[in-house]
Amino acid sequence: MDKFLEASQEPQPECCLRELKSEIRFWDAAFSYDGQNPVLKSFHFTLQKGKRYLLKGSSGCGKTTVVNLLLRYYDVDSGRLTVDGAPIERYESTYDCVTVVRQEAVLFHDTLRNNLTMYRDIADEKLMQLLSDLGLDKYANAKALDSIVSENGSNFFGGEKKRICLGRALLRNTDVIIFDEPLANLDEETARKIEDLLLKIEDRTVLIVSHQFTVEKLDQFSQVYDFEGR
Repeated sequence: MDKFLEASQEPQPECCLRELKSEIRFWDAAFSYDGQNPVLKSFHFTLQKGKRYLLKGSSGCGKTTVVNLLLRYYDVDSGRLTVDGAPIERYESTYDCVTVVRQEAVLFHDTLRNNLTMYRDIADEKLMQLLSDLGLDKYANAKALDSIVSENGSNFFGGEKKRICLGRALLRNTDVIIFDEPLANLDEETARKIEDLLLKIEDRTVLIVSHQFTVEKLDQFSQVYDFEGR
């Protein structure tokens, strides 16, 4: 009975993190997938609201693990991960606050409009302006929005698919947006264009995970965390 009463008085997890007010912070965090080989050790990192960050390093260094911890796929083995000072374990999900654009651009067999809006009611004018801002002017019209995207976007070029997925993420309008290897499998010219688009995002906390960002543009980040130098 005593154990039951103690448990009932503990704070219960909230359904979902709705917003980021100040910061997300990793405090001396460690994590291992198998319980033996740590992917993260003594990881200290702070994401402040409205700023831009880059995690860089070779494959397997822990970059994507950081993203997975933020998404509540796993909990840290030791240390802490907090959101606005509260343990992230308070929340069952961070979906309403965090948008992730994964390395593989995923489009589905439906109209371009539905691929962008995910079936939400968004004015065509807003969609056309977004497409124009993304350098996709030839699709910034009602006819193109009604056109059908082939399965997995096979009727689009790789750079176009990346930009459409970027547009979809921006339309979610969450406080935090994460790009996991957004430059992978792109030619150099397209990759540089995607970099410039990412660096233009404002009023969001932006976390980019990439090992190939142009060195000359690194000073546009609030912080660059290089796993190789740790």
